[in-house]
Amino acid sequence: MTRPRSSHDPQHRLRNPRSGKMDYQITPLDPPALTTRTEALHAGQAKWLEIGLDGRIRAMEALCDAVDRHYQPILDPLCADTGRHEWSVNEIEGLKGITRMRCATAAEAMAEATGNSSDPALRFQQQYVPYQLVGIISPWNYPLILAMIDAICALLAGSAVAIKPSEGTPRFIAPFRKAIAEVEHLRDVLDVFEGGAETGGWLVDLTDTLVFTGSAPTGRKVRCRPAPPASSRPPSWNWAAATRWLCWTAPIPTWRRKSSPAARRKTRAGFAARSSEATTASSTR
Repeated sequence: MTRPRSSHDPQHRLRNPRSGKMDYQITPLDPPALTTRTEALHAGQAKWLEIGLDGRIRAMEALCDAVDRHYQPILDPLCADTGRHEWSVNEIEGLKGITRMRCATAAEAMAEATGNSSDPALRFQQQYVPYQLVGIISPWNYPLILAMIDAICALLAGSAVAIKPSEGTPRFIAPFRKAIAEVEHLRDVLDVFEGGAETGGWLVDLTDTLVFTGSAPTGRKVRCRPAPPASSRPPSWNWAAATRWLCWTAPIPTWRRKSSPAARRKTRAGFAARSSEATTASSTR
């Protein structure tokens, strides 16, 4: 299968791989409009965190039901973009299956640890604090599942998520956004943006942490983009060409401070959050 190609025109006119005709066009948001949308996601994150893990699980399960209601409108554009039917079905089924699996394991994965330190007068309590806005830049080959596989964990952890899929396979975005819009609370913290490399670059600047999946050349460009002033953002990199994760300053997707081995295992499971450890003095009398 060859990679879908889009025009270098800023409006990204796309050719249908089946009909051979130009039949789809996207007009990316300009920086002010994108900034407004990401600020709305930031604002919605406080309520999303406030409803607690149980509330977030209910919302994510409701997303599965909404995807079922929009099944064919999501499937048809996936097929049109990729030229595949069976694997497009697998993407939708995989999205629902992974979401439900993560919902079932989220409480255990994010359980906070307490214990004794090396100083008998001190105990520690681990606290996980989610990044407010997680940016995801995803590739063309599996448009839906690779856009959402990291978003599921970030959302359950309490983050808002902004996704920029490949401009080569964007047709699923509009019907998928309709499914998201039907889910209370989730629609305030999850958005999917059409656009090309410029949109992806702007999204890097507007988010608090970043997950990038794609080719090594594109990954190098994203990695070299300067972080905004005063940013502590540690991106996660999945360079498909190298089949390995590359990161700035911390393990993937990274916790704010050093944590226990159990917490690091949870980190590798993909929950986008940062932790801080607080120590409390206890009496030794």
